[in-house]
Amino acid sequence: VGGLRFENQAQFDPTTYLLGLANSLTARGVRIYEDSPVVEIESGVSVTVSTQNGRVRAADLILATNHPIRFSPTLSPQLATYQSYAVAFALTADHRLPG
Repeated sequence: VGGLRFENQAQFDPTTYLLGLANSLTARGVRIYEDSPVVEIESGVSVTVSTQNGRVRAADLILATNHPIRFSPTLSPQLATYQSYAVAFALTADHRLPG
């Protein structure tokens, strides 16, 4: 039985990364809301997001979801039946991979 081995591959712990990202953002005044399903989004000069727990108004909104928001309990027919993972970040010279 054959196989391949790739030396010096990067390893990534998404939990550690996300906790660091959340801490960095909240230290800069960003508010992160969890367990607050969105029921409506109103955009204009600012953005108002209504959730099951209340309303939030902000200058900017990051909508990071793999599922289209349709505000209904049914699954979207556009939703693919697979999982995918994506990550994007900028590396400084101190954090670049060798080679």
